[in-house]
Amino acid sequence: MPQAVQDELPHAGKAKSLAMLFLQAPGMQPEYHNYTAEWIKVEYDDAKQADRCRAILDVVSSILDDQETARALLNVDSHEVLGYSRCRTIVEELLLDEIVGFKKSAFQEEQEWRIVIRPRELLKQGADDGGKTQPRLFFRSSRGIVVPYVRLLAIEDRLPIRRIRFGPSLEPKRTKASVEALLEAHGFRDVEVDGSDIPVKLGLG
Repeated sequence: MPQAVQDELPHAGKAKSLAMLFLQAPGMQPEYHNYTAEWIKVEYDDAKQADRCRAILDVVSSILDDQETARALLNVDSHEVLGYSRCRTIVEELLLDEIVGFKKSAFQEEQEWRIVIRPRELLKQGADDGGKTQPRLFFRSSRGIVVPYVRLLAIEDRLPIRRIRFGPSLEPKRTKASVEALLEAHGFRDVEVDGSDIPVKLGLG
């Protein structure tokens, strides 16, 4: 069952961490369709992360090791499909698709899935134009800074949320009641809400 983690959600004047568990990967898309949305399962193992990137670079290296091929790519560098610059862009795209799904092993318990929204040169969906048209950005406050974000819309009428788990809190009962009230206000029923077992650490001095 995919789990999508939204790092921060404003609550009672402070940011709270929430994790949402879905019955299946929900269909979501940016409010403006010129960016592509893709669900990615996070990889926490350092060795597997390196292997996935190395596999891409090994293929490229095997091609460029042939001097005639490398020279031909440079000679037609201005070509929008076959040129060296275009090939470099493709490699960057492939690597970025992998890197956005990497996270430190310390967070492995999360078993996170991410929905990645970005312009893509490859594997485009809908009206994705490779970033030529910028989507409308919205802004929220997080830890004293302004954070831009893109609105996501559910393709179906409602997200198939099964469970919501919130992070460590000084007021777990109040946090739970707030999340339950939010769910009820939007017509969600039978959604399990619970909190993290990790104790809240207070810094003194």
